Amino acid sequence: MRAKASLLLKLTLAPILAVFLLYLIEAPVAFYPLAFSLVVVGTNLKRLRLHLLPALGASLGLAYVAFLVGLYGWGFWSKVVRALGLPEDLRLAEGFHTDLAFCLSVFIIAPLLTLIPQKYLFKGTDTRLSGWITLATIVFLVFTGFLHQQTDVDYYLKMMSLWLLLTLLGMQVIINQQAVAALFGHRAAAEEHP
Repeated sequence: MRAKASLLLKLTLAPILAVFLLYLIEAPVAFYPLAFSLVVVGTNLKRLRLHLLPALGASLGLAYVAFLVGLYGWGFWSKVVRALGLPEDLRLAEGFHTDLAFCLSVFIIAPLLTLIPQKYLFKGTDTRLSGWITLATIVFLVFTGFLHQQTDVDYYLKMMSLWLLLTLLGMQVIINQQAVAALFGHRAAAEEHP
């Protein structure tokens, strides 16, 4: 029972506290990759494939690359969407090009660049289940992104906080998938690829 509670706290409480603290102190979005790496590495020390400092350095590097690609990819994808000739006034939302570019860059490409490379820093993550967890994380991000259609700065910060929370939760489940599978009585679901 204690192991289950400890696992659930690690999976949920650490990401929630990280996002809450960043939001509470109104930290710039540029600190979000730092928070991601500190939470993921700090709460999974026993699962690291590398020593602490190289793992933390690699995690930080990967997190900031994904952050910058998501941030600057938004403008690139906006140009691509416009070049495709999609009408701006589709009935889906005002500013459709911008929303679609934001979705591609921030909710699909950035999580892929975050979750897939980061998982190789930890033991026991090269499984089919990791792919399904990554897909579920992206689906939740896209769904929540299109669920709320606003354009003010406060909304952007809330979406980035939600992005961090969902991505942290997804990464925590990927890293601890064997324990999560055992918690639900599924031994074979989280076996590594040969």
